[in-house]
Amino acid sequence: MNVAQYARFSGFYFFYFASLGVFLPFWPLYLQHLGFNALEIGQLVAIVMAAGIVAPNLWAWLADHTEQRLLLIRLAAAAAAAGLLALQWVVSFDGMVFWLLLFSFFWYASLPLVEGVTLTHLDYAAGRFAYVHIRLWGSLGFVVLCVALAVLTADGTAWHWVPLGLLFCHLGVFLMTLTLTSRPHRVEHPPHVTLLDLLRHPVVLGLMAALVLMQVSHGPYYTFYSIYLESYGYPKSSLAALWSIAVCGEILVFLFFARYFAHRGPSGLFAAAFLLAAVRWAVLGSFPQHTAAVLGAQLLHAATYGLYHAVAVRLIHRLFPGRMQGRGQALYSSMSYGVGASLGCLLAGIAWDEIGPNTTFYAAAGVALLGMAVGWLAVRHVAPLSSSAPSSGAKEA
Repeated sequence: MNVAQYARFSGFYFFYFASLGVFLPFWPLYLQHLGFNALEIGQLVAIVMAAGIVAPNLWAWLADHTEQRLLLIRLAAAAAAAGLLALQWVVSFDGMVFWLLLFSFFWYASLPLVEGVTLTHLDYAAGRFAYVHIRLWGSLGFVVLCVALAVLTADGTAWHWVPLGLLFCHLGVFLMTLTLTSRPHRVEHPPHVTLLDLLRHPVVLGLMAALVLMQVSHGPYYTFYSIYLESYGYPKSSLAALWSIAVCGEILVFLFFARYFAHRGPSGLFAAAFLLAAVRWAVLGSFPQHTAAVLGAQLLHAATYGLYHAVAVRLIHRLFPGRMQGRGQALYSSMSYGVGASLGCLLAGIAWDEIGPNTTFYAAAGVALLGMAVGWLAVRHVAPLSSSAPSSGAKEA
């Protein structure tokens, strides 16, 4: 991958994850401003996540069968931006459900396909750039838009900037997709290995279960973190800083992953990420009024997302061979951020008023501990991620 290709893919990740810098911190607050209650907010956030169950797999299937990945990526990016344009004027619950589903169906299409294209480009590279060097630009995009929205909405009245910010980001995503190029997959895997063969393998099954559990544990965080801290008197500037500090932690992991982590076994790295997730949610449930404790919990994002994601993406790339890499990344997206996140957001919306915010975070900590056990058992025999041994799908594990 040359410098020009690095810049194009980095630009895509910048704008794509910048939209998350708008959505995660500010969308629940925007919905609260429109008058929706906790259950409705949980449902509306869950709807966005739920679209990720079907959409990535459908788009990956289309890409595999049409071999028109870049065309599909561009069409999906354009359609997502169009859906956001309509969403600027929606204020009713039913209207929000319809347009969020439409937008999310296309939003989830581009990232897994681009992940596969990115990693395939890097397969041809001589080591000048690594995936984490490209992905960290997404984290920077998150921080930039999060801070920008905090400034624009500081007076508590200019909430129209939230849907406008999402639209701006996805227009950027669309423009960057126009610059991307693709390369054919290197075929290093037995042709008789099918997707169904891989899905039956205990390593893959256990990995998918762990991915779901990790994101279920994030449900209260994705849905109510900003609302939760605002109820304890944190100003929007502090909320933006806390979200941004968390993402800065993941940037550090992306920068140093290849040097310090990739040579270690993925089971230990996964166990650490899940254990620290449990600690993070327990701290948020116990000490929300203490800024130092909340800050410490946010710094753990370096492990609960940065380390977790870097390990998961490389595992998926290794376990799913050749042309199935796109489907593997789509499956990672749909199980983790589709099934797991939508279930977590929905359960958080129900639990928030029923058992209280603090107990909801304690429950999330318990789910993370369960995920730690499942993830460790699933990948305990997988070789270190820096292993030079050729990948052969789930059979190597």
